[in-house]
Amino acid sequence: MSAILFVLTAWSIPAIMAATCGDVVGHRLATAALGFITLFFGIGQAIGPIAAGTIADLFGSFVGVFLLAATVAFLGGIGAFLLRPLKAQI
Repeated sequence: MSAILFVLTAWSIPAIMAATCGDVVGHRLATAALGFITLFFGIGQAIGPIAAGTIADLFGSFVGVFLLAATVAFLGGIGAFLLRPLKAQI
């Protein structure tokens, strides 16, 4: 079931983020915003495994890593829920 959920949702993230950038900053700045968040997404992808391994080594299991990942995902969901479009400047 986990693999099925992963396949159905993992590759939707780039499209959702592109749409969100357009909604939040408008069509003129959407590409710049997408590039900006992609930078941080890439940094997280590079640092994540190193950090997870270090935390697992310190605590002797991956329980702490999974709890941290769940917490960060939950906070990201709350942050996404709170996103609002920028007001148009006159």
